[in-house]
Amino acid sequence: FAFTIILIGLTIGEYYVYNILQVDEGKFYDALFIYHVSIATAFLSTVLVPYQGLLVAYEKFNITAIFDILSSILKLILIVWLVKNASSPVRVYSIIMFVWMFLYSISFRVYSRLHYKEIITYSIRQPADKYKQMLSFAVWSLVGGIGSVGKTQGTAIILNVFFGTAVNAAYAIGGQVANVISMFSNSLSQAAIPQITKSYSGNNEDRSLLITCYISKYTFVLMVLVAFPVIMEMDFLLSIWLKEVPEGASAFCKLIVLENLIWCLGAGVPALVNATGNIKKYQIYVYSFILSGLPISIILFKMGLPAITIAWVFVVICLLSSFQKIYLLKKLYGFDVNQLFKISYVRMLYISLPLIVVYFSLSTSSFSTSMHIVSLILLEIFVVAVVYILGLSKSEKTMVHNLIIQKLKK
Repeated sequence: FAFTIILIGLTIGEYYVYNILQVDEGKFYDALFIYHVSIATAFLSTVLVPYQGLLVAYEKFNITAIFDILSSILKLILIVWLVKNASSPVRVYSIIMFVWMFLYSISFRVYSRLHYKEIITYSIRQPADKYKQMLSFAVWSLVGGIGSVGKTQGTAIILNVFFGTAVNAAYAIGGQVANVISMFSNSLSQAAIPQITKSYSGNNEDRSLLITCYISKYTFVLMVLVAFPVIMEMDFLLSIWLKEVPEGASAFCKLIVLENLIWCLGAGVPALVNATGNIKKYQIYVYSFILSGLPISIILFKMGLPAITIAWVFVVICLLSSFQKIYLLKKLYGFDVNQLFKISYVRMLYISLPLIVVYFSLSTSSFSTSMHIVSLILLEIFVVAVVYILGLSKSEKTMVHNLIIQKLKK
């Protein structure tokens, strides 16, 4: 798969760069250089996947956390150096990302080979049906990956064709903000994968479904705790972060964060589907539906609608996809989706309603800097209160009480 990325990148990809991509005057060779480095970085990230999967299977999240922290610190140091010293910052930045991914990949490989020698062996002497099963699973997993990447990068390509690099910059900032916020919730869904898989493989489907329900709910809760204050104060935060805020960046940021928040509705579902091993139809239906947003957006752009339209299209598609997942769980796998709906979806709706009211009732545009800071604190307190009062069941509130008492005693 990694070599396939190189093959496609250096043929179809290069044709696109040379013949279709819109680049500011004098920046073409910078773009081409960064593109080649990005292909190499993608190659490294792809061959890293089995080692990441190994540590997830053994629930070594403390190790992955250490690697993440150390690599992020290294990346920060290199980028600070870049800001002060580099004469060609965009090229140097791409090299920094490659070096970061290289060291990150090496760390996983070395740790895995030291601790799991009996697993990391190369052998082709396996039953043929194993190769068939693994290849089938990998191919249909790849469909999901293509759908996810196709949606993100396809959006960037369409915006580039219709509106040029300025709108690309606004969209890219939205993606950066959403990625940072998603870090607070993605780790939880990642941590649930081994438990969901083990429960299902042990014929305990009820437990695997229950974990899926709660992971979906708690992922949304973690996401909304960060996302809502950020959405409310997006203009203020962007003015602090960026020297010059591209036009439309705030709107893109808000909608992309909202889309990621909606995606949390079924955060545990992919792990449950993967645990069954029967992922073909699910991947095709879900990601075909998601990718339908690209041709829809092209049609709307040809009708003269503004760039932000594509973000609204994917918000709507993401919301509809959340209910599509419920239908597929029942139709393809026979799961009791009522449990997922009650535990996860209904509670998320309870949390969302007062937040929607506050968003449309409160304007922070006229606030001073000190008022913005106070607003962020008060908004966070408000979200926590809403989550506690409307989002948690009686048993969950009891667990929270007991946890707080234990911490206070310590």
